[in-house]
Amino acid sequence: MKPRLSLSAIFLVLCVPYAVQAKTVFPGGGSSGDASIREECPDNQYLVGFEGRAGSWIDQIVIICAPVGADGKVAKAAYQSPPRGGMTGGTVRVECSRGSAIKSMNFYYTSGRRQVSGFNYTCDPGRSGGTFDGGDSRNRPSSGFPIAPSSDLGSNYDREQRCADDEVGTGLSISYGRHVNSLALICDTLERRAVASSATPAKAPLSTVPVLATDLGFAGSWDTRTNQDGAFVLILRILNPHQFRLADLNVTGEFIAAGQPQYNGTLTGKIRPGSRRLEYTYVQPGISGAGTGTFVLSQDGKTFSGNGVHAGKDKFTWNGTRK
Repeated sequence: MKPRLSLSAIFLVLCVPYAVQAKTVFPGGGSSGDASIREECPDNQYLVGFEGRAGSWIDQIVIICAPVGADGKVAKAAYQSPPRGGMTGGTVRVECSRGSAIKSMNFYYTSGRRQVSGFNYTCDPGRSGGTFDGGDSRNRPSSGFPIAPSSDLGSNYDREQRCADDEVGTGLSISYGRHVNSLALICDTLERRAVASSATPAKAPLSTVPVLATDLGFAGSWDTRTNQDGAFVLILRILNPHQFRLADLNVTGEFIAAGQPQYNGTLTGKIRPGSRRLEYTYVQPGISGAGTGTFVLSQDGKTFSGNGVHAGKDKFTWNGTRK
């Protein structure tokens, strides 16, 4: 965007058909055990693996969690829950590859569903995965993995528990005693966990509780201006609002200069997950112009600040306030 231009208007609209819903908690398929707990990752962390003990069945289970790093990808494992279950069986540890998190799980049980014999899991992005059990293959599904949701493999197998497109695993529902008796997957999204972690103590008045804007908070109309006294109108669309929350959001758009159509142009960009930062590239065919820049959304989602470079040399700032 050429900084010396004096444009009269810009308009910014992001079309995002997305609604925040409650987390997904699948039902357990085993027996009740001596105790039950929802073991969940800390706020802004995701389920990336499991540790425990197993022989003919799972004797102990631990969830492994990791945060999202500054690059928008799942970082190194940073949290392990307390162990649930007993101390028999051999040690087992499995993890998703770096940069991915648990997406789906299948559980298989001993006769009568008294204990969890083992489970298979997939990770996303990448669809890699693995198996957690004690090496006893008698109770494993013979058809391989993943198991289709419509499959009927008998009374000791659960169908796939798969997180929604905009969710990943964040914990397990566990029933346990001397062994692990039942397991079920818990799923949530990046946005909901970011909002949850920003809440003040429960005694604070509702009006003082800060809520962090999410990457999708760019949605809406903005009054914007450059440091060269140019006012702009920009129309943006997020192409994949329901995509897995650890993947970049793809953005396209167009900007309009009221009364000066030669300065109209198009824009494309990406938003790193959890960053509230849109990195964009634009072109202005009418003046053979092009450039790059960045918008950063404020925590309350009411403003954004930005900067850019036109034709690789002319720097400018570009800030906006929500209408």
